[in-house]
Amino acid sequence: MKIIDLKFRPKSVKEAEEYYKTLHVASDQKYIIIAISKLIDKYIPIPERAIRGFIWKTIREWQLQYKTDLSKLSNMNSAERVNAVKQIIEIFETMMKRILIDKDQEPALKEAMQQALNIYNEKFANR
Repeated sequence: MKIIDLKFRPKSVKEAEEYYKTLHVASDQKYIIIAISKLIDKYIPIPERAIRGFIWKTIREWQLQYKTDLSKLSNMNSAERVNAVKQIIEIFETMMKRILIDKDQEPALKEAMQQALNIYNEKFANR
């Protein structure tokens, strides 16, 4: 179920969507972007391509912040992967907070991100 009352700045959403259209990434990176976007898409009411654009920006930020490469994600053990995905979702949440139209919606955004993380932990963390 989407959190339909979340409203984001349309210009920022459109820019992320356009950014994703021009993105060229390796197939393993694209797979990770799509997998994370499918988790988040259930809760954030913006086009999936925009979500993917924001996710790529998030991943770039995560790689810089944690001095690691996305390709290492698949070689991590379960606990490391869960922690990395949690870090990525937290960065994504911070990015999305910046473009919320109504800052009173931040708790709903936080809840949506927690739900996405819970689904990851339930369905994918122990692969």
